[in-house]
Amino acid sequence: MLALKAVASTLALKANEIVFYPLKETREGNISIENLKTIIDNGEEKDLVVVGGGFSLEEEPQRLINILVSKITKPLIIDADGLSALKDKTDILIQRTAPTVLTPHLGEMSRLCGKSIDSIKKDSVNIAREFATKFRVILVLKDARTIIAYPNGEVYINLTGNFSSICCRQWRYSYRNNLFSVFIRTFYRRCCKNGCVYSWIVWRFNKRIYWTRWSYGRRHSE
Repeated sequence: MLALKAVASTLALKANEIVFYPLKETREGNISIENLKTIIDNGEEKDLVVVGGGFSLEEEPQRLINILVSKITKPLIIDADGLSALKDKTDILIQRTAPTVLTPHLGEMSRLCGKSIDSIKKDSVNIAREFATKFRVILVLKDARTIIAYPNGEVYINLTGNFSSICCRQWRYSYRNNLFSVFIRTFYRRCCKNGCVYSWIVWRFNKRIYWTRWSYGRRHSE
C-alpha cells in the first residue's frame, strides 16, 4: 500500500499485515507529483489499483491523479478526491483500455456529469447508464439505493441499503465491502486471482445481499 512517509510508520503499527511504500510529500503534506513513476511502477505489479482517497483537493495531487488515470494500465478504482480531479476532464476515461470503476455519491456525480443532484435523483438509472456507456466505465452511484451501471448498458440496483449505510460509521465498512463484492464477483472473476479470493470472503461475510437487475431499456417498459 502506498502512503505518505509521515503516516506510513503509524499505519504499519496498526496494520502489520500490509506492506507500505512511503511516498514523498508536498510542503502542504499532500502526495507529491514526484511520486508519479513510483506509483505507476508499483501499480504495474498489482492486479488492481485504487486511487483518490486522501489525495486532497490541492492542485498538485489533483494533477497527479489525472496523469495516473491516463497512465495506469491495470484495472482502476477511482474514489473520493480522485473523482473531484475528473471534473471537466472525464474524456481521459475513454482513453483507458483496462476496466475502470467510479464510486461517486450524488454530490460527486453532480460534479462529474454537470447535472443537479435533484435531476440525478429523479432519473438516476438512466443518468448512471448514460455516463457508464459514454465513458466506458463501471459506475457505482452511492445512495440509499445504490446503482451499478456497466459500459454495456446493464444496470443493477442494491435494494438492501438505506441512508444509514452511507452516513453511520458502524455501517461504513460493510457498505464498502458490498460494493467491492459486486464488481469483483461480476467483472474481475476471470482476470484477478486475488480478487476472486477477496470476493469469496466478502460474499460469505455479506451473503444477505439481493440485487434487482435492470437490463437495457427495461425501465421504459415497466
